Amino acid sequence: HEDLNNKRCYIPSEKLEKYGLKKDLKRLLNSPKIDLVLQEMLIIANKHFKKSDCFSKSLNKKKMVGSEIMKLFYKKIHSKMFRKKFDFKKKIKLSLFDKILIFFQFSFR
Repeated sequence: HEDLNNKRCYIPSEKLEKYGLKKDLKRLLNSPKIDLVLQEMLIIANKHFKKSDCFSKSLNKKKMVGSEIMKLFYKKIHSKMFRKKFDFKKKIKLSLFDKILIFFQFSFR
């Protein structure tokens, strides 16, 4: 929502075109089709997460601590976004409990 208000849109044009949407930022927020676009992008992101999981197994774990923790944060944020109707006025964020779980998940990997 903040990015749209600042006239920034990171959604690929071809995704918008696929669902008959135009890069009219004000209308995107109110279009029910935007959920379809965003869900498709989340599916693509999850595929990239899976690839990065496989790739990161071959890397030095001590050098990858920061990026691996951030990946866990983003995965959790994505899981909160998945299959939900987007409310662009409500920020999706992690609770303290979510962050503690990620810490334990990372610590015992």
